[in-house]
Amino acid sequence: VSEDLVIVGAGIGGVATALGLH
Repeated sequence: VSEDLVIVGAGIGGVATALGLH
């Protein structure tokens, strides 16, 4: 379960970073 949260968090972080760069 914790691993899933990490993966989801990484995905959200990646999207936030992408939007931030744009």
